[in-house]
Amino acid sequence: MIETYRDLSAKDAIRRRYGLKSPLLILMAFTNPTRAAKCLDLVAQTTPNLASQVLVQTVEHGFPRF
Repeated sequence: MIETYRDLSAKDAIRRRYGLKSPLLILMAFTNPTRAAKCLDLVAQTTPNLASQVLVQTVEHGFPRF
């Protein structure tokens, strides 16, 4: 998933496709704080230019089931 966002960001594909003027922000939500931290580390190691666009959040009580 991170590689896909890296490629899309490098091509500026999402912004051009939807005509966005502001920078793209990628939100990743996790229920496990350890996995959220590992995700941030992975983004920083593999795609440092994308790290400023990634927001990782932990959802303490999990996601609602519908």
